[in-house]
Amino acid sequence: GLDWLIAAQDAESGLIGTTEGVAFHYGHAAATIALASAMGSSSSGQPKEHEAFMTRCVQPLTLATRYIESARNPYGGGRQ
Repeated sequence: GLDWLIAAQDAESGLIGTTEGVAFHYGHAAATIALASAMGSSSSGQPKEHEAFMTRCVQPLTLATRYIESARNPYGGGRQ
């Protein structure tokens, strides 16, 4: 689950997964969507648990999003 996604993320680049294969950006995008969806649907009845969950996920999601932004070409499309 989320622990695996966070553990699979490169702390410097923000990439979730590896650069193996030609479609690794698609895997990273899917992992980023999963992380964002988990944050968006998190609604624990316990405010402290919810806050801890959000705090744990914010940095990985930010790094993952920045990785996607860095992979765009000057015209807004994906780099080849």
